[in-house]
Amino acid sequence: MFHAATERALCVAVLLASKRVRTVVSFTPQSATPEGGGSFLIYEDTDNNWTYNTGEPVILPTTNMPRRVSLTSASFDFVGDGSDLRNYCGFGPQGLAARNGVSYVTGKDAGQGIVLQNSKNETRTICLWASGKTEIQ
Repeated sequence: MFHAATERALCVAVLLASKRVRTVVSFTPQSATPEGGGSFLIYEDTDNNWTYNTGEPVILPTTNMPRRVSLTSASFDFVGDGSDLRNYCGFGPQGLAARNGVSYVTGKDAGQGIVLQNSKNETRTICLWASGKTEIQ
């Protein structure tokens, strides 16, 4: 179960989304990290700008992927039609996927979600639905 750490991180973000503050999970794929495996950061976006700013509470500091697991991509739909894909997602106070205007930010369509690969070259995709549910494919 090489995807367990990432799925747990998403669950932590959902559970800790509180105080009418959006909780954001920002992913950095393996190609952009010196360690090569990829990483993620979970924080409270107190100013609702989808960007980590100094002083915003960090729920889980930058965490590298476990040995033999690579975060190959993370892609989330910000407008609902696949035309604005970004490497972060969020959850609102009710645990639902956060909204960007009127659209829920999801990662459920082809080429979206969190793609992980293990040392045996097996890949899994963790999809994120508007309900906050995650699904492993």
